[in-house]
Amino acid sequence: MAVLIEAINIVVDSRALSKNPSIEAEFLKNVPSQTYCSDGLLHRIGFMDYISINNYVHYLKNSLGLTHLDEDENAVDFVVVDMMRGPVSKCNWLSFKRDKLFAHRDGFEKSDEDFSIAWRRGDFEGKDNEYIVEIEEGEQTEEEYFYEQDIATPYGWSPDEAIYTSTYHPTRRKDLEEVSRNEYVVTYRNKHTGEIHEVERRKWIGKGIRRTKDKIRKELRKIINI
Repeated sequence: MAVLIEAINIVVDSRALSKNPSIEAEFLKNVPSQTYCSDGLLHRIGFMDYISINNYVHYLKNSLGLTHLDEDENAVDFVVVDMMRGPVSKCNWLSFKRDKLFAHRDGFEKSDEDFSIAWRRGDFEGKDNEYIVEIEEGEQTEEEYFYEQDIATPYGWSPDEAIYTSTYHPTRRKDLEEVSRNEYVVTYRNKHTGEIHEVERRKWIGKGIRRTKDKIRKELRKIINI
């Protein structure tokens, strides 16, 4: 089984959460449901910009106590995954594939586009929370090939309601200028498009955490390798 990878994603290994039921419950309580999906082995949360990714990384690390990278820069409990280039750091428990996964679905206008998926290496017995097509009970797949019904997607997703190579333009930190901030939200403007991005602070970063702009920029560069 696998999870859809679209735009910029954080993928959490379910084993990191199952160690502590209270942490798992807190994670599921606060997960952004409109961009979330899971195959029972991986939890995938989607974002459109690296500012939000950086804040969610802070939430996972500082509020839930998860580990992002070890001393050798290998992903431990979760990993950032880009739909075009896959994991942005080394990750020995995740596989990634980008291909024409829905080319056989003539009912969709965009079925010939490339789509991305990720799966936990060596494990295919997970249970989904949302399929495009229901899978038969007990059915499994080979490691290097996935049928459409084995891909977990956010609720309501379809190949015609997706982000494609031609429409994927992730907002990076260098494209943004800060407009305002308060205790709860930092507002940024895209210097090229004028688009406004509002990033919640307390919900993900934590009440007691206060970081300078320089520290945020430094950690963001480490995450996205810019």
